[in-house]
Amino acid sequence: MQLTTKNYPLRLYTWSGWSSDHKKITGEIHAHSITLARLELLQQGMTVTFIRKKMQPWLFKQSKILSRDIAMFFRQLATLVNAGISLVQCLDVLSQNHQHPKLQLLIQSLKNDVEAGNNLAHAMRAHPGLFDHLTCQLTYIAEQTGTLDTLLTRLANHQEKTLALKNEIKQALAYPCFILIMALLITTAMLIFVIPHFVEIFANFQVKLPALTRHVIQFSTFIINDYWLAPLPVIVNCAIIYYYKKSPTLKKNLDTVLLKTPWLGTFLKKVIFTRITRTLATMLTAGLSITNALTMLSEISTNHIIQTALTQLHSDINAGKRIHEALQNAAIFPPLMTRMIKIGEESGTLETMLEKIAVFYEADIAYWINNFSHLLEPLIIMILGVLIGGLVIAMYLPIFKLGTVI
Repeated sequence: MQLTTKNYPLRLYTWSGWSSDHKKITGEIHAHSITLARLELLQQGMTVTFIRKKMQPWLFKQSKILSRDIAMFFRQLATLVNAGISLVQCLDVLSQNHQHPKLQLLIQSLKNDVEAGNNLAHAMRAHPGLFDHLTCQLTYIAEQTGTLDTLLTRLANHQEKTLALKNEIKQALAYPCFILIMALLITTAMLIFVIPHFVEIFANFQVKLPALTRHVIQFSTFIINDYWLAPLPVIVNCAIIYYYKKSPTLKKNLDTVLLKTPWLGTFLKKVIFTRITRTLATMLTAGLSITNALTMLSEISTNHIIQTALTQLHSDINAGKRIHEALQNAAIFPPLMTRMIKIGEESGTLETMLEKIAVFYEADIAYWINNFSHLLEPLIIMILGVLIGGLVIAMYLPIFKLGTVI
C-alpha cells in the first residue's frame, strides 16, 4: 500500500522508545502523519513505545509564516545554491538553522518532496498559500533550463523590494491612522461621559442654547441611546468588500473611481506600474515569452482596469504589434513608460529597461510618501482641533452667553 502525503502537512512529533541495543531513547521527528513517523522510526531500528504530536503552549504559539520569512528563505537558498551546494543539502541546512518552527516544517516538507524525486516547483505547489502560481511557474522554468541559481537570486530581490515598498507605505500610514483612532476614541469618550454633565448644568439656564451646542448635545444623546448602531459602518464596509470580490460590475466601478481619484489614483498607478515592470522583467529573464508573461500578469492583477489593459496588450502583441506600439493604444500606461520600453526593445535590453522603470517609480513613490507625511502633520492638527476643540467651544458657548446676559 502506497501512503500519500499530499493532504497531510508536515508536523513535529515527540517520541520515546528503545534502540536496537536496548537503550531508552527519546526524541523528536518531522513527519506528515503519526503513522509515517512510526514507520520512519521503525526503519531506523527503533521500537516506539510512545509518540504524539508536539504541542506548544498557547502563550508561546509561533506566528504564521510572513512574507518577510519567505523573502529571507529565497535569499538564503539563493546564496547556498550559488555556492554550488546541491538543492537537497541546501534545504537540509536551512531546515536545521531556522528558529521559526513553522518555517522549519515548510523547508523540511520541501526537502522531503525533492528527496522523493520531485522538482522544487512541484514541492512549492503543495503550499499555495505561501508560494503563488507565478513563483512556482518561474521556478519550474528555471529548473528545466538549468538557471535555478540565477532565478532564486532574482526572486529574492523581487520579494525583498516588493516587501520594502509595502512596508514603506504601511509606515507612512501607521502614524496618521493611530492619531485619528485616538482622536475618535477621545471624542467618543467626551460625548458619552463629559457632555451629559454639561447638559445637567445647562438645564438650569433660562436661555436658548447656541445652535452648535444643541447639535453636539443631540449627537451625544444619539451616541448614548443608539449605541447599537455603532457597528453599522463596519458592517457596511464588510458588505462592500464582500460584494467587491463577488460582483465584477462593482469591482470595475470601484477600481475606475480609485484610479481617477486625484492624488490617490496617481499614487496607486505608480505602485501598480512598479509591480508590473519588475515582475515582467523577472519573467522575461527566466525565459518566459512576452505573451505568456502578460497572460500571467493579467491573472495575478487585482485591479480590473489594469487586468483589462494587460489582456488587450496580449491581444495586440499576438496580432503582430511590438510592445511599445501596443502600450500606445492603452491610455492607462504613461508615455514615459512607453518611451523607455521602446528604447529597451530597439537596443535589446528590455529586461534591464523594465528594471530601470521600476526603480524610477520606486523613487517617485518614496518622494511622494515623504511629501505626504509632511503635509499630513498640519492636516492631523487641524482635524484634532476641529474634533476636540469644537466640542470644548460648543460646551463653553452657553457659559459665555450667560455672562453677557448678566
